[in-house]
Amino acid sequence: MIVALKGEKTLVFWVGLLVFGYSLMQFCSAISQTIYYVAVYPRLFSLTNGVLEAEELSIQIPLIISGVIFAVIGLYMMKKGVKQGQPSTQNFDELFK
Repeated sequence: MIVALKGEKTLVFWVGLLVFGYSLMQFCSAISQTIYYVAVYPRLFSLTNGVLEAEELSIQIPLIISGVIFAVIGLYMMKKGVKQGQPSTQNFDELFK
């Protein structure tokens, strides 16, 4: 993948990088909140009946799914936003070694 990102970076690449970074942050935030409501919250407040935990977890599901979808979109934009340069004739032999 790193070879695919060599070349001139266009505006599409940088927007894709921003989309990917934001989606990665959103995905990690949703996962950490899910872990909190599954592992930490029940131990801190043992008097709850589980309704609040299920409601909070159901809110995290769209965040996790959208984080994955936007990460894929960002990676695709980064891949398509790189202009590949024309290889010169002196590097032609090096490409096929």
